Amino acid sequence: MKIERFTPEEKKASEERIKKLIEEYDSQGIHRTGTEGDSKNAQWLADHIKALGLNPNFDTFNFKRISIKEASIII
Repeated sequence: MKIERFTPEEKKASEERIKKLIEEYDSQGIHRTGTEGDSKNAQWLADHIKALGLNPNFDTFNFKRISIKEASIII
């Protein structure tokens, strides 16, 4: 016998919350390290952490980002 832990209303609310989070994350653009999307994502995540009553920290570091302009495979 399967026991349901959530009411249908709770399950629906959870599904909607997850859907909203995924849509927000996706709308931020490319999340590659060092890009504008990466910075937007970090701030977005920090805002969600603050909403939980916690204090997020940002750890930053300098690095040289390599952008590949062209790639090919010859067989």
